[in-house]
Amino acid sequence: PPPPPAPILTQPARLPNGSFQCIVTNLVAGKQFVIQVSTNLLSWSGLYTNTAPDTGCTYVDSAAVTLPRRFYRALALP
Repeated sequence: PPPPPAPILTQPARLPNGSFQCIVTNLVAGKQFVIQVSTNLLSWSGLYTNTAPDTGCTYVDSAAVTLPRRFYRALALP
């Protein structure tokens, strides 16, 4: 079977309290996805893994308040 579509992070925003928020789209309802984070684009760590409730969801990273720079990506899990 073909791999699941790649999730897409849209509408990135820094909230007034310093948290990071984005919309994760292109999800397959009922399938798992992971949001990964990096400070250098070389080393990535899993930050949030969940089963998609729908084809999209909002994600908020409140830990971003303490970091001046953080990169995000989302991956579909098999």
